[in-house]
Amino acid sequence: MASDTTLTPAERAHFLRRTCFSASDDLMLETEALTSKALLIDWLLAKPIGNYTYPDWYQSPPNLQDLSQDERKTVRRDMSKELLAWWQALLIQSDTPFYEQLSVFWHNHFVSSIQKVKLPNVMLKQNDLFRQQGLGNFKSLLASILKDPAMLIYLDNASSKKDSPNENLARELLELFTLGEGNYTEFDIKELARALTGASVKRRTGEYIFKKRWHDDGDKTIFGETASFSVENLAELIVKQPSCATFIVTKFWLHFVDSNPIESEVDIIAQTFVDSGFEIKALLEALFLSDFFWQSQGQQVKSPVQLIVGTYRQFNLASLTDRQWRSLTKNMGQLLFVPPNVKGWPGGKAWYASAAIFYRESFIDQFVRWHQSSGLQTSTTQLLAAQSVASLDEISNSSELMLAMADPAYQVI
Repeated sequence: MASDTTLTPAERAHFLRRTCFSASDDLMLETEALTSKALLIDWLLAKPIGNYTYPDWYQSPPNLQDLSQDERKTVRRDMSKELLAWWQALLIQSDTPFYEQLSVFWHNHFVSSIQKVKLPNVMLKQNDLFRQQGLGNFKSLLASILKDPAMLIYLDNASSKKDSPNENLARELLELFTLGEGNYTEFDIKELARALTGASVKRRTGEYIFKKRWHDDGDKTIFGETASFSVENLAELIVKQPSCATFIVTKFWLHFVDSNPIESEVDIIAQTFVDSGFEIKALLEALFLSDFFWQSQGQQVKSPVQLIVGTYRQFNLASLTDRQWRSLTKNMGQLLFVPPNVKGWPGGKAWYASAAIFYRESFIDQFVRWHQSSGLQTSTTQLLAAQSVASLDEISNSSELMLAMADPAYQVI
């Protein structure tokens, strides 16, 4: 447990970079009166979610079934571009960046891809589910995921029937989303797949529908328990499995702390998570109070999203153009809504793979050239999570700022 002494500027900046993408002047000033770690954590977790404006097609999507194949492709392409631009703007401009941080986390946990789902309004619904429920109760979020149209389409459950149950969602649900490999049996997967039959999607509207005729309502035995198990009560069955809390805490650790979870500390936080009834706020509060969180400065390679969003938020700059955002994130290896597979982006040192280094460094070089005459200013403490390679005590002018951003230390968080 972190000692609750007066926060240093470096600790405040570390917390803000990890949770809000940057330690901007505005955020440092807003939290200046919060003199302890506990107060800073309370401030973050108590922030209400903001109000959002959605694309016009979100609530009333066009009826693609009435269009020709070429028209359908054109409409989907235009909607997909607007969807990506919408989230990009939120990531950089939202007044509640922690909710966007959580949306990125859940997007890489409960993975779906627009390349397979093909319906931008359905992907936006899932994205907003992460925003609205991502800081709530995990059991409730999991129950919502089991009725989420994007997930049902992506993992082939929308066509799963009692006479031929599809096992894709059941398998990934246990292996990648909740329990981890080795904590279930093949029989559990087969029985869970039976329980998920009938959970489908209205293709015309992209809404969830339960097709009773498709559902296997017979008894199933899952994790040694026998019942008829409807879709509704599967979330409760899964979260009470011993490995679930530990698995979820570990995923949060990898995102917010470092790549080496400490088993004993994970177990303590997992017990807090269980005792709270699987409240995500309780998990995060315990995680952020851990000494390991505060000792992890500079121990993560920034993801492409962290690198780009953090840079623009640090200096309170407007978004990139849609084309720039798409090109940068694609070249760096993290094009949102298009994860590489159901496991998501691997993260960690993979972000600094040789193929991506050029584009990461090119982004900084471009940013420097675009804004060199803008008089941008910040402190080394706010900007860097690690000691710079270059000899740089403090940033006092634009040249030193640009030197600091070009330093390898700027690539970590």
